[in-house]
Amino acid sequence: MIEKDVNINACMSCGVHWIIELSGCDFSTLNNKKVIASTLNAVCAAGAFTKLNSVEHSFSPHGITMLYLLSESHISIHTWPEHGYAAIDVFTCGTPPSEKLIVEALQANLNPKHYDIKKLQRGFVSFPVKQVVPA
Repeated sequence: MIEKDVNINACMSCGVHWIIELSGCDFSTLNNKKVIASTLNAVCAAGAFTKLNSVEHSFSPHGITMLYLLSESHISIHTWPEHGYAAIDVFTCGTPPSEKLIVEALQANLNPKHYDIKKLQRGFVSFPVKQVVPA
């Protein structure tokens, strides 16, 4: 048996990225850092994600941005309380959890009237495969 390059390409995805938009949320909910942190913690629990670190910023007069660095990638949220709107990104390079569990965690904590979610497969790459073939 010999190893040689053959014209076979394998394809893999590097991760799943959910882009989530919430609307019709309560002003005080979206402007409360404790509620936002609790929400991201609930998403971490729903996805079995491992939080490594976080950073947050409160804007004046209102609005919050919070980012969780995960061992699997990241979760971010940006809120516009004056519009009842939040934009959330959940990106994981690990085994993706059920989308339903993520949405349920967001709904339970932020109580949106409406939501929209888009799921992207990130990093589809193809690469040559070495194959062992008979001589």
